[in-house]
Amino acid sequence: MPRYLFTICVSFLSYLAFSQAGYEVGYIITNKGDTIRGQIKDRKYVASPANSDKIKFIDANSTTRKILPEDVKGYCRKGIVFYRTLPIGIEGKLKFAQILEFGEVILFGYTS
Repeated sequence: MPRYLFTICVSFLSYLAFSQAGYEVGYIITNKGDTIRGQIKDRKYVASPANSDKIKFIDANSTTRKILPEDVKGYCRKGIVFYRTLPIGIEGKLKFAQILEFGEVILFGYTS
């Protein structure tokens, strides 16, 4: 019985510890131009490329929601990595593209 309770306690504590894994401080820019700060998760694994189809966002009220490219103009992670919603491909489907260079000419990167 003690081993069973120990297993349940360890499982519960690991769930609490790793439930926020992969989330980074950032903000989203709504289609109205408002900035909402919170935590963003845009990749399944830490070392994988960002998902261009959706992100998960936790706002200040701890509300978790999935954000699609149609829902926002763009988002920023850590204050240094910026993404913008752009139509990609022949069919012009909206995706998140990373801004690699910003200036007179803006260079975007996209990973499918």
